[in-house]
Amino acid sequence: MLRKVIFALSLAVLAAADATGEAPKPAASATSKDPRKAEVIPEEPTPTPASGSKEEAKQPEKKQQPQMAKPPGGGEEHWNPHDPPPPYAPAELTPEEQEKFKTAPDGLPYRFPGIWALSARDPEDPWNSEMLKEMHSMIQDWPVPKTYEHDPDIPETHQPIRVTAAKYEELFSNGPQETPWLIVFLKTRRSQQQFYHSDYTMNSLKVLSDYYRGAVRFGYVNVIADECLKETYGVKTVPQNFFIKDGMVYEMGALQVQFRAIQKFIDGDYTKDAGGSTVYQSFSLPWVVPEWFLPVKYAEDHLTKFYINKCRFNLAYWLRQHNNPLDGTPLYEISPMVDQYFKMRGTPQAMIFWGVVLFLALIALYITCKILGCMCRCCCGKKDAKTAPKDKVE
Repeated sequence: MLRKVIFALSLAVLAAADATGEAPKPAASATSKDPRKAEVIPEEPTPTPASGSKEEAKQPEKKQQPQMAKPPGGGEEHWNPHDPPPPYAPAELTPEEQEKFKTAPDGLPYRFPGIWALSARDPEDPWNSEMLKEMHSMIQDWPVPKTYEHDPDIPETHQPIRVTAAKYEELFSNGPQETPWLIVFLKTRRSQQQFYHSDYTMNSLKVLSDYYRGAVRFGYVNVIADECLKETYGVKTVPQNFFIKDGMVYEMGALQVQFRAIQKFIDGDYTKDAGGSTVYQSFSLPWVVPEWFLPVKYAEDHLTKFYINKCRFNLAYWLRQHNNPLDGTPLYEISPMVDQYFKMRGTPQAMIFWGVVLFLALIALYITCKILGCMCRCCCGKKDAKTAPKDKVE
C-alpha cells in the first residue's frame, strides 16, 4: 500500500514539472556536491524597454555628474583649481568708448579703460557682473613677479606705494593726513602656490588707485621686512586692511581681498559699529614700535595666546562651578561685569587678566618681604642681646 502511495506522488511531481517546463530540483543531502564548486550559469541580459513604453518610465533616472563652473574670462573648464587661469582676453570697446576713457577728468590717462567702459554701459548698475568679471580676469592674468613693481610713469597718488617705518613716520608723525589712506599688510612672496590672497589684494589696490585717482591714497606693508609696523598694528593674519582717516584707524575683517568689499568700506562701511564682520575694531593712530621693544611685544603676544588657549575657558568654567558662600549663587553671576568681561575680545581680556595677576603677585611679594624683614629683625635682635658685653648691660 505504501509503495502505491509513493508511486502516485512521483507521478504527480512529474506531471507538475511537465506543466511548468522546469525540472525538479533534487533535495539537498550530505552526499550532494559543494555548492561553492557548482558551475555558475550566466543570466540572460534584460531586454531594453522600447522608447516611450511604460517600462521605460519605471526605470530610475541616472544622476548626471556635476560640472565645474567655467572660470571668468575663459571658455574651457578647469578641474584643478590650482591650475593657471585661461589667457586673459580684454573686452572689445567701441571707438567712442576708447576715445572717452582714454583720458580721465584730471588730465591723466586711465590705467584700466576697459573696466570703466564696461561700468559705464549700465549706468543703473555700474558694478555689473560683466565689469566685475572683466576685472577679476584681468587681475588673475597679471604675472606674479610684476605684482609689486612700481611704475615710474604713474604718479604715486595714482598707484599703491610701499610703506616702510620711515615712510610711515614721514606721513603721520606731524598729525593726521588730509587725504585718507588705505594700508594693507601682506606678504610679497607666497609660502605656497595656493596662497594668492596678498597678490590679489595688491592688484585690487591698483584698480582702486585708478578709480579714486588721488582722492584716497593706497599703500602696502611687507610684514616680513617691516616687522615694527606689523607689531605696531598687531597683525596676525595677512592680508589685513586698515583705513586711516582723520587720525582714526578702522580695521576691516580678515582676508578682505575683493575690490568691491574694499571700495564699499572706503565709501562708508567704516562708519559701522566696531566688533562686527565689517569693522573689526577702531583706534587712534598709533606710534611705531621701536626695534628694541620687539621682544616685549613678542612676550605680550605669547601671554595673550596662552590666556586665550589655556586660561579663559578654565577660568569661566571654574566661576560657573563654584558658588558664592553668602547667597549660594555661582561666582560667575556675582556681578554683570563678569559676563561683560568674558564677552570682550581676547586681547583686552588677556591684558586685564595678566594685569590682575601682576598686581596680586606684587602684593604677595610685598607681604613676603615684610614678613622676612620682621623675622630678620627679631633674630638679629636676640643675637645682639646675647653677644652684647656685660659691662654695657645695666
